[in-house]
Amino acid sequence: MLDNRNNSGWADMRMSNRNCDCDCNGVGQPNEGCCSESRLIGEGIEQTILPGGNGVYRALADLVCSGGCFGDERLISYDWGLSRITGNSKLQACPNKLGDNTVRVTGSGIFFLRVTVTFRCFGSNAVHTCVKSVEQTFSQGI
Repeated sequence: MLDNRNNSGWADMRMSNRNCDCDCNGVGQPNEGCCSESRLIGEGIEQTILPGGNGVYRALADLVCSGGCFGDERLISYDWGLSRITGNSKLQACPNKLGDNTVRVTGSGIFFLRVTVTFRCFGSNAVHTCVKSVEQTFSQGI
């Protein structure tokens, strides 16, 4: 599964957590540290179709901070992306959200919807960052 690690600036963003004492988020490395048990629940994304045909999609994220660390769901970041297969569906508003696990999709068609969730747990002088991603196929308004 592709995620933002391949985008420019990812390494700079990761290095901003200089106090991190875990080996998190290197390409090909597992998520480690006190956030490693954080996960996406079930298939990861839940769909709700609203009257009129548009949809609201929710990332099913479970923040787990262990080993004396603590976290706050308001500090989980969600990076959404949509790739159309058919139709004219698109994300409404900003795809990058902090503490808000929902995104609205307008239009109709079949599309891939992906979300990359960045969990953060805080320990003594350390920020542990773990990333989980999921992509699912959805249809709406057809």
